Amino acid sequence: MRSEVDTDRPGMKHDFSDVDKYVASFDNPERAAWQKPDQVVAMMEIEPGMTVVDLGAGTGFFEPELSRAVGASGKVLALDVEPKMVEHLGRRAAEAGLAQV
Repeated sequence: MRSEVDTDRPGMKHDFSDVDKYVASFDNPERAAWQKPDQVVAMMEIEPGMTVVDLGAGTGFFEPELSRAVGASGKVLALDVEPKMVEHLGRRAAEAGLAQV
């Protein structure tokens, strides 16, 4: 277990490498009720064919909505500082058929 401050990556205050630990809260169905991803993405006025960035994408909670918004010709760049989150997100996107991610 890493300490409060991750000495391997200066500036990192939390360790998100244990993805399973965070999936339960990051992907909790109740999150959609208070965060309203469909409304958030609609407010971004994304058009089909655009390229968008989800910076700090975590487990990929916003990727389905972002993918719908950019359409088949668009791209979603899902970025995170934790490599294991990126791996998880890639698997999740592939399983959901989100080729834009």
